[in-house]
Amino acid sequence: MQFRLDGSDYAETWWKGRPSSATATALTIAKANDLRKIDVALATGAKVTGTLRNASGTSLSRASVFAYRLVAGSWQWVRTATTDAAGKYTLRGLPAGTYALR
Repeated sequence: MQFRLDGSDYAETWWKGRPSSATATALTIAKANDLRKIDVALATGAKVTGTLRNASGTSLSRASVFAYRLVAGSWQWVRTATTDAAGKYTLRGLPAGTYALR
């Protein structure tokens, strides 16, 4: 079970505080059973900011910047940001880890 608040400074987490789907705790729900006390606290994540420019140095607006995190040997998408009129972007709420931007 994944918990996230898109567009916020909070990092996503999985039930029982696991950092990724690769390490997530399985949650079994029996037919017609309600589960209670599936409580989670979201922690503030890291932030990456920058400016996207073309080869001649002109800022690029309305471009997408993708953040991928290395989890158990594979890259998993985490967040997407869109550049503003000046080419600036902010990726918020990133959990600790190793990242690649595209």
